Amino acid sequence: MSATDESMVTDETLSVARQAEDHITSLCCPKGGLKGAIVLLVGTKAVEDAAVLSHIMLLVSEAQEKRASIEATVDRLTTVFVFLFVSTSAVVLNT
Repeated sequence: MSATDESMVTDETLSVARQAEDHITSLCCPKGGLKGAIVLLVGTKAVEDAAVLSHIMLLVSEAQEKRASIEATVDRLTTVFVFLFVSTSAVVLNT
């Protein structure tokens, strides 16, 4: 039996107790650090692009690249509003 820090994915602040054959989503370091006497053998089922953390990073990246339709509408309205505001200000200041 050991405990793992899975806060990288789960944001759980406490270590999680693990036994043989338990599923581990992510692993930062066994409790006790590398100096501890705890031995934890871990087998991997998914690495790199297939890993949970890689999938989360991909979803976040895609979400940041996409623009909401309301955002595009607001950008167009802001452009028109700024143009009208500056034009009106110039006319008022010149008269």
